[in-house]
This record gives sequence, structure tokens and C-alpha cells, in this order.
Amino acid sequence: MTELTRSQRIQGWERLSSQARDHQSVVASWNNDASVREQDNRGFRLALGKHLEFTTRLAFAQVWYERAVEHGDAYRFDVVDQSTSEERKISELDVHRRAAARAQRASPLNRDSREAAFAADLSRHRQTLDQLTEAREQKIAALGKDVGSLRGTLEKVEQNVARLYEMPTEKQLTPLLSRQTLSKLQDQAVRLSLPDKVWELEKLRIALAHEHGAPTRTEDEAATLAAQVSVSRANLSASEARLENFEASVHLTNYEIGGERWSLGAIDKRIARRQEDSKIIPQRAMRLDLRSLARLNHSTEQREQAAAEVEHLKFIRSEIVREVERRREPMVADRDLAREMTDILNDAYQSEERSRRQNGETMPEPKYERYQINSLEAGAEALLDSTLLREVHELEKATSKSDPTINWEGRALAREVMSGIAVDETKQRLEHFLEGKRVASLNLGDHRTATLRQVEARTLTDYAVSIIESSEHREYRHAINKAAQEYRGRLVADFEKAKDYYATARELASEAHGSDPQFTDKERINLEIYAERQNDEMARQQYLDLARTEQNNDREISVSLSR
Repeated sequence: MTELTRSQRIQGWERLSSQARDHQSVVASWNNDASVREQDNRGFRLALGKHLEFTTRLAFAQVWYERAVEHGDAYRFDVVDQSTSEERKISELDVHRRAAARAQRASPLNRDSREAAFAADLSRHRQTLDQLTEAREQKIAALGKDVGSLRGTLEKVEQNVARLYEMPTEKQLTPLLSRQTLSKLQDQAVRLSLPDKVWELEKLRIALAHEHGAPTRTEDEAATLAAQVSVSRANLSASEARLENFEASVHLTNYEIGGERWSLGAIDKRIARRQEDSKIIPQRAMRLDLRSLARLNHSTEQREQAAAEVEHLKFIRSEIVREVERRREPMVADRDLAREMTDILNDAYQSEERSRRQNGETMPEPKYERYQINSLEAGAEALLDSTLLREVHELEKATSKSDPTINWEGRALAREVMSGIAVDETKQRLEHFLEGKRVASLNLGDHRTATLRQVEARTLTDYAVSIIESSEHREYRHAINKAAQEYRGRLVADFEKAKDYYATARELASEAHGSDPQFTDKERINLEIYAERQNDEMARQQYLDLARTEQNNDREISVSLSR
């Protein structure tokens, strides 16, 4: 009994000694000159800090896991692409987008032929898709294992706290964390766009700095904060732009439902046409247009077939609306998180700036990490922001002096190529709309689409009816004309912005000498998809060769929720 008591006493001394060393180390991380005072609760506060650390790391792991499950089809993995029989980084989404581009070029006018070509292309890439599915499942399993491991570690920490310490009866105690650990956790929370965690850790940072008579941030931490603010602002603008672009083209985007691919605009046109075919006297025949009078539907069987197809198409349409909302939700969430993150970081920056001003100091220049430069670049591309592009260019040039893996010349040349493609694509969208303005699908909001042709007068009967049209029809006609004007204005503005962005990219690329374009994996597949849309075989092959040129490129890409 005596020996056991002695053993317990030794363990207690060792534990107290360990606590003292840990406590001294934590205090020193905040203020080297601070005296270490005896605190009855220091062990419990250190344990709270350890618990907070592993709770936060578990939250990070769960976010990675959930994003892989939700957006795994956009993750790029090294697999054999059957288009080239070579290994490359590509995603399931990339394979589907490329197949759609090839099908569009093969059958631009016949929808059935286009869908058959799309399905055949995917079938030819079955092995690639199977490898991607396997790689994605392995990634999800590995991330799930990380979650399980951290959860087990956290349970052990909680058990040790319950076994070694009694809950203090006084007011809630502040967890003790070293400055280095807190900064690493907070930086990771910023990178993962978790504003709640960033704010929780910011409050702890302020409390611990005040307790130990230390500055809230060191010079390096303040420089990191300055970079985070800059990146968060760009991310917010980019997330707003992506959501706006989504809303502007939501009626033109194809959605795969039950093996069929439709856009809202296309399916609405098809429903309207088949509804006409289900009637004995179609609406177009009631305009007293002699050409339409020959289209009376005398066949009962054909009318029944048309009616049945209308019901099927309406079901598909309802599923498309569901898919639209499913895709919109994370984009809205991204925007809202980006706004919240920007507000938190702005407040932290302003507080730090005020504190330094009172001490006669200034904020240091932003200190960017590689992924932050990439994030700024993604923002510049989404916004077609020439000013931000110049900033990225200068950052890459400066960083390349200390990081030889950064090839700023190759990146400048690659951005010139990709921005030139953006000009061509925005120009094509504008020309396509202007050429087919009467029949182009327009977004009226609330998942409604229409065309100018629906409200234009084409016969004497139409002109007569327009004179005595109802107020409801007049509002509908005005809504369609307004939608057409706004969409045209947007297309023109996009084209002008793309041209300005391209001019800046060309100017910056002129500084590069003796280098080849260094494309990212994302740019490679986008370049390849652009090539597959080209009708000119020579141009198509030139772009394909450019996209598939071998080069050493281990550049990390950073995006909001997907990769």
C-alpha cells in the first residue's frame, strides 16, 4: 500500500513537472520576458488548449472529407487518359465536359445525334472513368481514416482531462495554447474558409496576448494577416462573380437527368413544340398563316405520343430545377462564407493597424504563400481584373527569386494564351446571340425562359391582337424585351473586359523570354476542350498539341470548394 502511494506520488510530481515545463514554454511563446506565475489551474488550462487543438484539427479533417464526398467528381487524379493513352491529371467532370464539346462539334444541330455522340465518347473512356472513380473512393477513404484517427485522439484527450483534473468551480477558464500552434490553426481555418473557427481563434489570440502582455501579432503574423485580407477580398469578389455568371447562364447550362442532357431553355422549347403537336389545331395555325394551316394534327396516335412526351419532359424539367437549386446552394454558401471571412479579417487588420499606429508603427507588407498567389490568380481570371493580374505577375516575379520552382515567364505566356481564348469565347457568345436573337433562350428568373419570337408579331392577326393585348401580356412582352437587352449588354461587357484583360496579359507576357507556356492542369483541359470545339481541323490539332505538350508542372492550384 505504501509502495503504491509512493508510485502515485512520483507520477504526480512528474505530471506537475511536465505541466510546469509546458506552461513555461507556452508563456515564452507569447512573451519571453514574462514571469511564470504559479497557477493552480494551469494544468487544466493546458489540457483545455490541447482539447481545443484537436477539436479544431478534427473539424478541418471533417471539412476535407465532406468536400471530397460532395465535389469528388471535380478532383483531378493521375490516371491514364484513353484519349492519349498517357497518364495525366484529370477529373470525371473534365471527361464529361470534353465529351460534350466533341459531341457539339460532331452534331451541332441534331440533339439526338449529339447525345448519342456524347454517350459513345464516355463509353470509349470507361477505363479512365473507372480509374477516376477508384482514385476518388481511395481519397475519400483516406480522409475518412484521418477523421477516425483524430476522433480517437480527441477521445483520449477528453478521458485524460476527466481522469486527471477536476472541473474548476470558478468562472470559465481560457485555454492555453502556444502562439505558434494558434497561428497554424488560424491560418488553416482561413485557408479552409471557416469564419467561425477563425473568429474563435482570434478571440483566444487577443485574450492570451493581453494576459501575457504581448502584441496580438508578431511582424510575420501581421504580414500574413495583410495577405489574408487581400486574398479574402479577391475571393469575395470572385465568388460573387461566379454566382452572377451562374445566374446569367443557368438557362443555357446542360444538366444530365436520367441519362438525358437538357438545358432549361432547350427543354422549354421542346415542351412548347410538343404541346402544339398534341393539339388538333395548334396555336400557330390559329394565326391565319396559310403555311401553318397545313400543319393540322389529324393523327390521334401522334397527338397522344406528343402528349405523353410532354408529360415526360415536364418531369425532366422539374428535375432540372432541382439540380439548378442543388448547384446554386453551395455557390451562395461560398459567397456568404467569403463575405463573413472578409469581415472578420478586415476587423482584425484594422485592430492591428490601430494598435501599431498608437505605438508609432506601421503594418508590414503582405507576405503571401504560394497557394495565396494562386488564389489571387484564380480571382483575376474570374473577374477579368487587369489590376489584379498585374499584382499576381509582380508577386510571381518577386517570389521566383527565392523559389526556383516558380516559372513566372512560363505562367505569363500561358495566361496570354488562355486570355486570348477567353476573348474568342466571349466574342462567339455575343455573335451567336446576335445572329439568333429571335429564337435565343432568355432567362426571366424563377426558372422561367422565353424567346423574343414568342411576343413578336408575324402575321396580320398578331398585329391586330397586339393592339388590344391585355396588361398581363404587355408586361410579359416587356419582361422578355428587357431580358434580351440586359443579356446583350452583359455579353458586350464581358467581351470588352476580356479584350482589356487579354491586352494586359500580352503586355506582361512580352517580358518573358526563352520560355514555353507553363499550363496548369485546369488550363490544359480547358485548352483541350476549346480545341475540341473547333471545326477547323488544323486549328484544332494545334491547340490539342499545345494542351498535351509534356512539361514539368507541379504547381498547386487553389480554388473555393472544388478542384
